[in-house]
Amino acid sequence: MSSKSSSSLSENNENLKQKIFVGNISYRVKRHQLQNFFQKFGKVKKAFIAHDHLKGWSKGFGFVEFQNTEGVDKALNATEEELYLDQRLMRISRAHPSWKDDLTVNDFPIGVFEIAGKAEESCSSVLSSSSWDADHVAEECLIHRLPNEILIEIFSFLNVRQLTRMERVCKRWREVAHTRFKLLRNLHFHDVFHTFGEGLTSRILSSVIQKIQGQLVELDLSGCNNLDFKTPVVIGHFCPNLEILNLDGLRQVTDKGVTVLGQGCPRLVNLILSGCYRLTDSGLSKLFSSLPCLRKLDMSSCSLVGRSLGRLSSSLQELNLDDCKLLRPESLGRLAAACPQLRLLSISRCSRLEGCCAPIIMTMLELQVLRWRDCPFLATLTATPPQTALLHLDLAESRGVDDADVVQVAAAFPNLRRLNLSLCRSISDLTPLSSLVHLRELDASYMDQVDSAALVDMACALPALERLSLIGCSVDSNDVARFSGRPLRFLDLSHCPLVDNDGVLALARQHDPQRHLEIVVGGTAVDAESLSKDLEIAASHLQFQTYTNCIKSDAMLISLVSNAVLSYLRFDQRFIIDDYDWWDEDDFESDEDYWVDDDDDMIEQHLDLYDEELEACQ
Repeated sequence: MSSKSSSSLSENNENLKQKIFVGNISYRVKRHQLQNFFQKFGKVKKAFIAHDHLKGWSKGFGFVEFQNTEGVDKALNATEEELYLDQRLMRISRAHPSWKDDLTVNDFPIGVFEIAGKAEESCSSVLSSSSWDADHVAEECLIHRLPNEILIEIFSFLNVRQLTRMERVCKRWREVAHTRFKLLRNLHFHDVFHTFGEGLTSRILSSVIQKIQGQLVELDLSGCNNLDFKTPVVIGHFCPNLEILNLDGLRQVTDKGVTVLGQGCPRLVNLILSGCYRLTDSGLSKLFSSLPCLRKLDMSSCSLVGRSLGRLSSSLQELNLDDCKLLRPESLGRLAAACPQLRLLSISRCSRLEGCCAPIIMTMLELQVLRWRDCPFLATLTATPPQTALLHLDLAESRGVDDADVVQVAAAFPNLRRLNLSLCRSISDLTPLSSLVHLRELDASYMDQVDSAALVDMACALPALERLSLIGCSVDSNDVARFSGRPLRFLDLSHCPLVDNDGVLALARQHDPQRHLEIVVGGTAVDAESLSKDLEIAASHLQFQTYTNCIKSDAMLISLVSNAVLSYLRFDQRFIIDDYDWWDEDDFESDEDYWVDDDDDMIEQHLDLYDEELEACQ
């Protein structure tokens, strides 16, 4: 080291002894105000407040240099009351030297990654604080000694908002942040700007994606409700290579915007437009015509009638049209003709679709998954000669589906793997499903009309059944015991009031330790404390352990938490009252006019029903 550099270093060390760091400075305080404030501790040589080099805003910290060390000591020993300026308590500490050496990767020792880890922790601590304070600066920070290559790797752990804030630290970090932006291929803005100001706007979005310079492949804007109608236009202009786009819940998207989007992003493969209710078939037709590579499309809760479905790409494989209340039956015919490779179709709660659409669906020979919740009825399926490759059928909440439809389902879809009939309250017989030898998962929850014995007989007749949900059904412990030895891996008995410890013990005794089984018994008559003791004796080969919400072993899991949706339960039929102590006559008014004549019969029927269930339990 030269004599000139050594003398300069010693001079800097002397200046540091006379300098203090000041944090948490009010953004309204100017440099001369800060200098005058510290004059009470000693003669101040100069004061400095750090500012943003782009917008000129104060960063909330700075330095004060005194003429001698006595002023430094007095300031460091000052009380909190003496450090209030503009109604903010400033934090002070001794100033420390900064690292400004320009090093390369080759100059680092073997432990360079340990240094990078410490630098990353330091960077995260700065980001988590609301303002810069003395504690962060007082610690030894090695991040300024790192080369740009390692800084870029550290910045890869930051989200978009944090990366934008790093641009304001210094010119070097701005260049590093810009380099990191160019390497981005995926952007997820969900909840990133949710709690700051007005949230993510089209101006902020435009600024960010322009830094990526057209290399963006995936963009998620779901839940960014502040974005306006310009958003699709911005994306279409600056994202030519975009393949995945999520605009879920963007209510301001219009037909003109998606037209520009389709022309600017012809490589889109996955597009989500759920909740964009301002879109019409006119704008969607132009959009679909510009997307030849589209494979997945989500248009749930939109206002389309269905005329635009004929413009969809022939390569489309998955389509979600849930809650499209204006969708017409003839639109499915256009869809079947335009998309011969369609494998997944979801049309739940489309109120204008009728059972006559079922034969049209049968012409989709490649269809494997059909979700049609709240289906009115299935009309005639077996009248259509070809059989589809359907593997998953979801008809939950379909009150119009009855026993005749169950027969048609079993005949038309013999290769079904998964079937959901929960809340189909018009069904009273599931016996025809016994012919589905490939069925692996069945949901028969909340089905009041089905006899429990017949339900268990049908389930036991399915050789490949692995998952069975019977939430809110009338099965008892004897029925549960009949599942012993079956290849079940999951059995949900939530809110089956007649199921008690005996049924669970019967399954545990004969359970094969080589096969895992999960049972859900929340909301039943199972007593967890006594069950855990009985399992240690009756099924000692499984070695159970008791936890707060479950009893488990390596081969079996008994969950004590219910999966039931309480709003689906019928309280007059599903809840059993152990006694009538709560029926206190003093709680009711004595006035005879209090009881309406029409209600007397209903109350008596409910009490009789409770009596019958109590006798059945006893």
